Amino acid sequence: MKSNQLTSSQALTSSQARFLQVQLRVSGQMTHSGKWKAGAGGSTPTLGSMAGGRTRWIRKPQGQFSMSHAFISYQNTDSDFAGYLMLQLERASIDTWMDKERLRPGYDWSEDIDKAIQDSFAMIAVMSPDAKASEYVTYEWAYALGAGIRVIPVLLKDTLLHPRLAKIQYLKFTDPHVRPWDALIRQLIEIRDSDAATLRIPRNTPAFIKRAISDLDCANPKDRREGIKMLAATEHPIARESLRHSLHHPLADVRFLATIELARLNDDQCLEKLAISLLHDYQYHDHISNADKRDYIMSKPTAIIPLFVRALTGSDAAQRRAAAVLLGDIRDPSAIPALIERIGDSNAQVIIAAIKALGDIRDPSAIPALIERIGDSNAQVIIAAIKALGKLEARTAVARLMKCLDDYSGEESIRIREEIISFLIELDVRTAVPNIRAYLHSEEPALRGIAAMALGYLGDTEDIDDLKRLLKDETIITDMFLIKLYSERFRAVGQDFSEPISLSEIIEAALWVMEAKLRRR
Repeated sequence: MKSNQLTSSQALTSSQARFLQVQLRVSGQMTHSGKWKAGAGGSTPTLGSMAGGRTRWIRKPQGQFSMSHAFISYQNTDSDFAGYLMLQLERASIDTWMDKERLRPGYDWSEDIDKAIQDSFAMIAVMSPDAKASEYVTYEWAYALGAGIRVIPVLLKDTLLHPRLAKIQYLKFTDPHVRPWDALIRQLIEIRDSDAATLRIPRNTPAFIKRAISDLDCANPKDRREGIKMLAATEHPIARESLRHSLHHPLADVRFLATIELARLNDDQCLEKLAISLLHDYQYHDHISNADKRDYIMSKPTAIIPLFVRALTGSDAAQRRAAAVLLGDIRDPSAIPALIERIGDSNAQVIIAAIKALGDIRDPSAIPALIERIGDSNAQVIIAAIKALGKLEARTAVARLMKCLDDYSGEESIRIREEIISFLIELDVRTAVPNIRAYLHSEEPALRGIAAMALGYLGDTEDIDDLKRLLKDETIITDMFLIKLYSERFRAVGQDFSEPISLSEIIEAALWVMEAKLRRR
């Protein structure tokens, strides 16, 4: 038999044959056409002989990334799949490293394994019951996590993963007909090409820092948050470097949290990046309180606030709205002129955000512009303006609001009038009582209810008789906004309301409030 053929006793399955060919081709012992190079090592090897010898393969495609590789960790019983995995990654131009020397007696393989793991940009841990029980596989993924190397568990056969490994998002390959190859390759390419892949963790790095770095890749967002906090809490240079690398992490919340912590550490570049992140990643605002926003951004106001002010005039309405909200959170009066300009925006949501921001800043210079918006055609804009004027305790707006009580009509008129009366109640504007009394006889039941509630707060003894005469009014109020308001304001009557109520119930509660107020005098 020719030397380049396997004997019958060496017959391989098709998958084993492919696996062996990959080993031989990459190691230079077989050509890409499948021919064995006779001078490359003596007799033809078999899969079994190769398992006992050293075959270390690193595929480095021409013209591709060649500074690092993906380390494939697997148990010998899963070698067929590991070989096919390598072939798939090779086709995707991803360098790989696999070790076959563990079975060779007397050879200290640990140093080479450690070096290969340290040089990898990621580890693929092929997990099965045998792999879970393997000391070699456990050593490899544990060492990788300790070194800050990204580990991607690939679940080949159903098994309960080690608690530390179970915290990492794994890919399920248990169904041979449906395997997420694209997801695996895409994740590896993202890791390889990201700046984070170039971070190397020295072997003498404290264990708690290594754990914090590995937590950034956990499936649980809480673990990722704790990892960032741990890195920010220490002044160790590797921890700070890891935080900076986290700015390019594939997970948005990790990037955002790292930006916040670096901003807290007065990193000028990250203060600006935080401002930009808050504009672009608006959904992550819950990660940072308004007070923290002020602390971070106001530490460098001349550099950061102008970014938000410029964003107010940008073409993206969502960013204009985000900028207005952020300026309201920061409450810096220098933003008032730009915000006043935005209450003339073409987008209603931007206008409302700018009005709310002016109310939050609470600078009286905004009052004239807010009073003008009371005449807007959009009811939501009017309501926002009235609320903002209430925050500013704008008594100069009382006359205009009193006049407006009779000016509004349409579906939203009740809402607007309710906001006006709420404003008058908050400022204890007793001069409004005569106008409010007139609404006790309105044809709109909800408006009669609002007037009764207002008189409960602002009225006097002369209003008691009028209210009592209305106690026989059993008109049902179905306006859910009014019911909710009634429930919140008159909880003292000992009942929660979540369904239609009668006008007499509202008046009864108003009388209770008025009488309690008179008793306190």
